[in-house]
Amino acid sequence: MKELHLNKTQKIKLFVGILIYFILLILFISNFWDFFDKTYTSKEGLHNLLYYITTNKLFFCGSIIAIISVIFINIDEKFKKLQYFLTGFIIVIYLLCVPCIHLIGYSPNEYNSPIGVNFIIIKNIIFDIITDETYDIKVTNYKVTASNVKWTYRGKSHNAKSQYIKFDDYAEIPITIKDQMIIDVLFKLDNKNTVTLYKKSGLIKSINGRNINISMDEYLRLQQDIKKEKIHQILKNQIEQKGENLFQISVKSDGKIHRTELGYENELELYWILKKDGKIIQKIKADTPTCTFQNKGDTTSKYTMFIMGIFDGIEYNLSKEIPVFEFTVEN
Repeated sequence: MKELHLNKTQKIKLFVGILIYFILLILFISNFWDFFDKTYTSKEGLHNLLYYITTNKLFFCGSIIAIISVIFINIDEKFKKLQYFLTGFIIVIYLLCVPCIHLIGYSPNEYNSPIGVNFIIIKNIIFDIITDETYDIKVTNYKVTASNVKWTYRGKSHNAKSQYIKFDDYAEIPITIKDQMIIDVLFKLDNKNTVTLYKKSGLIKSINGRNINISMDEYLRLQQDIKKEKIHQILKNQIEQKGENLFQISVKSDGKIHRTELGYENELELYWILKKDGKIIQKIKADTPTCTFQNKGDTTSKYTMFIMGIFDGIEYNLSKEIPVFEFTVEN
């Protein structure tokens, strides 16, 4: 096998080429290292996607240059023109025709050709970063899809997913896993939602006026707030529909007072309210569906009781009053 002899200039070029390649490799890997914490929404999302596309292209172009340079590094000077031609030709074809990995399903608005799509996306993102121009769409539903990118390394199959969201019949928009989690909380299914999109890139700025680019701590607080709001609405609707018939209470022959149970009742503070001659004399937690009472022979007073619930600081009478006698709550 013929030994590879390099002069000083060739060694310097090879070292610089390898150094540049590894810098590009680090930039490329950094795009995926903290993928879960990234967003493709709001101004930060525009910057993230621009950084991703450009480093993706730089890395693969750098790989092409590095491979061809190594092949031709010790070739006679008369072949240098062929080296430059092949390098330039392959890079131009790659830049014009090959979309970024993980962005295969993303096309700019009203642009259907695969030729030069990367440059159009970059141009649109830069325009949105500078102008911050947006428009609103009114939508009722969305669907999240994922494109699998598969490759083999050391005999093992690997794959990565590219997330896209499609609002009604609009085009697919790239999002991250974190974006989807927050959208799932912010979006009101089967209701009219206002989605604000950037004018050129079509990327998401906000949903129903709320920023998607939030920390995980903010997300958890938002999740609890939305859950509370939904439960409150469910309870409010049930109370409006059933009023004081939401809970049924009755006195059984075994001397126990029974109440019916309700979904989400753990979100309520429930109380047995005991009245004597029309005045409240006792308020006891109704954590269990039963309580007991004793007849102490007081026939001169009228005892009644009902269920009262508190949710989000609001008191509701949740059952009709029924006649009972003085009672004690079971331990």
